[in-house]
Amino acid sequence: MKTRNCDQHIGLFLALSIVWLLVPERSIAGSVASADHSKGIKFQRPPLRFEINQGQTNPQVRFTARDRDGIAYLTSDGAVFQISRSVGTTELKPRFKKASHSPETRGFESSFVRMKTVGANPNPRVVGVDRLPGVTNYFIGNDPAKWRTDVAGYAKVKYEGIYPGIDLVYYDNGEGRLEYDFIVAPGADPKQIALSIEDAQSVEVDPSGDLVISAATGTIRKPAPKVYQEIDGRRQEIAAGYRLLDTRHSSLGNRTLAFALAAYDVNKPLVIDPQVIYATYLGGSSTSTVANEGARGVAVDAQGSVYVVGVTISTNFPTKNPAQNVLKGFSNAFITKLDANGQLVYSTYLGGSGFDEGAVIKVDDTGAAYVGGTTGSIDFPTVNPALNRGGRNDGFVTKLSPAGSQIVYSTYLGGTDNDDLADLAIDAQKNVFVVGNIAPALGVPANDFPTVNPMQATHGGGFRDGFVSVINPSGSTLLFSTYLGGDGDDFFQSVAVDPNNGDLHLGFFTDSSNFSTSSSAGATTQADGEFFSIGG
Repeated sequence: MKTRNCDQHIGLFLALSIVWLLVPERSIAGSVASADHSKGIKFQRPPLRFEINQGQTNPQVRFTARDRDGIAYLTSDGAVFQISRSVGTTELKPRFKKASHSPETRGFESSFVRMKTVGANPNPRVVGVDRLPGVTNYFIGNDPAKWRTDVAGYAKVKYEGIYPGIDLVYYDNGEGRLEYDFIVAPGADPKQIALSIEDAQSVEVDPSGDLVISAATGTIRKPAPKVYQEIDGRRQEIAAGYRLLDTRHSSLGNRTLAFALAAYDVNKPLVIDPQVIYATYLGGSSTSTVANEGARGVAVDAQGSVYVVGVTISTNFPTKNPAQNVLKGFSNAFITKLDANGQLVYSTYLGGSGFDEGAVIKVDDTGAAYVGGTTGSIDFPTVNPALNRGGRNDGFVTKLSPAGSQIVYSTYLGGTDNDDLADLAIDAQKNVFVVGNIAPALGVPANDFPTVNPMQATHGGGFRDGFVSVINPSGSTLLFSTYLGGDGDDFFQSVAVDPNNGDLHLGFFTDSSNFSTSSSAGATTQADGEFFSIGG
C-alpha cells in the first residue's frame, strides 16, 4: 500500500477513556430487541484519572488530571491548574482555522493558577495509588519516537513526606473534580503547611470563611476546609478555616494560604480536606492580546454570593439585568454577581467609548456593590458625581443597586495626570475610602489632583505618589482627599477601615527617603514604611 507524503505535520491524538454502563438485570438479547434501546441504561461519569507523565507533557509534571473544570498538572512542589473556556473562531487567533464543512468551529483560551507548597520537601516521593483499568496512547505528530503508549492511570496520587510527618493525597471527590487531603501523622505539626497561590488575579477569604480565587477565565470557590480525626471508629470534626498570611515582601499577585485549626488530639492522625464548590467560566469570545480580558477583583457577601469585577473587550460578554447592556468602547469594566451555587444573578458592562478597567469591588450589608477602577473615557457613565473628568486617565467609583440594574452613583476621581484606583473600603455609614496612584502624564506633575483638607497638597517629588480620598454616602461630595508620597516611588495597593475606631490602614510600597511618618491628622507608619495608619 502506498502512502502519501505531506508537507504539513499530521497530529493524531488518541485517548482511551472508559464509560461505565449500568444495565438492569436482563439479557443483552432482550435489550437489543427493545424498541427503545436507551431505557434502563444509565451513563455514569468515569472516575478522575491521574496519568503518569511518560514524556507526553512538560518534564516538570509528574501526573496530569482532566477534571470537569480544566486540567491539573501535578509537579514536585505543587500543582498548576489550567482553566479553559471555549471561544468562537470568529474571535480566534490566525492559527485557528474554521473547517469548511462545519458551520462553526470552536477554539479555547486558558488561564493558569499555580499552587505551590511553601517550605516543603522539594523532592518528595510521588506515587500513583489504585491503578485504574485501561491505558492512554498519545500519537502526536509524525515522529514515532515522540509517541507515548500504554500510559497508566491512577485513582489517587500521593506525595509522601511533603512535610515532616505529613502526606498529601490528590483524588476524585466523586463528582469529577479534583480534591486533595493533607494527612497529618500523630505528633506532626500542621502549622508547617503553607500554600502559595500564584498567577491568580485575586485571592480572598470571604466573611463565611470561603476561599475565592479569580483567574482570567474562571472563578474557583472553596468552602472552609473539612478537618477531622477518626477516634474509636467515629469521625470527629475539628473547626478550621483558611488564613491568608502576610506576604508584603512576595511578588505582587501571590498570596500565601495556611490553615487555622481548633484544638484536636495530637496523638491521633488528622485529615485536612479543602474542597471545591464550583468553578465557573465567565467571559465573551474575544481572544485579543491587546488587552488582558479577565477578572480583577472579587467580593463575597454574607449569603455566599460572589461579586466579580474586571475588564472585557468582548461584544458578547454574558449580561443579565444589566445597567449597561453593550460594550461602548474598546474595553469596558464588567460587574457580575453569582449566587452561592454559581448561578448568574446579574452581569453588566460599565464604561464609555475609551479604555475602562474595573479593579476592585466591595459589597455592603444591603447587597449593593461598590466598584473602583480606571477610565480613559470622556463619556464614562456618571450619576450624581462628586467630580467630573480630570485628565487622560482617571479613577472612578461606581455604586450599583442590589439588583445590579441601576447605577446609584458614579464619579470620576482624578486630575490631569494619570490616576489609577487600586482599592476601596466602606465604613458603617457607607462612606467610601479610596486609595490609588498618581503618575505625571507629561513628565512634570500637574499638582491638580483634587484635594480636600489634605495632609499633603502636592506631588512629593518622586515618579509616583499615592492618594487617599473619602467620598460621602451619596457619592456627591469629596469629604477628604490628599496626596501621599515622598522623593521616591510610592505605590499604594490596599485600604481597610477599622470598624472599632474608624482608622484607615493602608498597604503600600515606598522607596522614598522622606516619606512622612507623622502629621496633624494623626498619621503614623511602621518602621518598614509599608503599612500606614490614619487616625480618625
